[in-house]
Amino acid sequence: MFGNEIITLVNEERLSGNYEVEFKAENLTCGIYIYMLKSVSFIETKHLTVARSEWY
Repeated sequence: MFGNEIITLVNEERLSGNYEVEFKAENLTCGIYIYMLKSVSFIETKHLTVARSEWY
C-alpha cells in the first residue's frame, strides 16, 4: 500500500439527510482501495475492490 489519496468526492458541509454521489472507477487500475466516510461524529473505513473483466 502506498497510502496516496486518489480522489475526494465531497468536501463540504451539508445538512443532515440522505445524499448520493456518483463515483466512476474507470480511471483506476485494478486493485484494492481503502475509503473513508467521515463526519463530525462518525468515521468509517472500508475497502473497495476494482476488477475488470476481459469479457466484453
